[in-house]
Amino acid sequence: MAAFHEFPQLNAFFTGPRQKTREYLEATYIQIGRRNYSAYGWVKDHAEEIEQRHFSAALSAFTAILHVGPETREYFLDGFARFLQIQEEFMNVLTESVPL
Repeated sequence: MAAFHEFPQLNAFFTGPRQKTREYLEATYIQIGRRNYSAYGWVKDHAEEIEQRHFSAALSAFTAILHVGPETREYFLDGFARFLQIQEEFMNVLTESVPL
């Protein structure tokens, strides 16, 4: 799953029957560094800002592997495919296992 799909999926998950959980997360504040975030706001900011940087770094890595040998390129692409699979499994388990 691409990083920019994480928050829309989580946002949809915390709608409807899980709205009370979302409201709790929105009302619960945490301090990270010098900033106070609602727990839900941190998830949103992380998904939109931090994950965008991760995506940019991944694009840079993909560009770099164009200049290496085929074995290294295959190793990298296999690893990235596995990462995407793990990420998708994580999101699926998260959205299936949180009780209503």
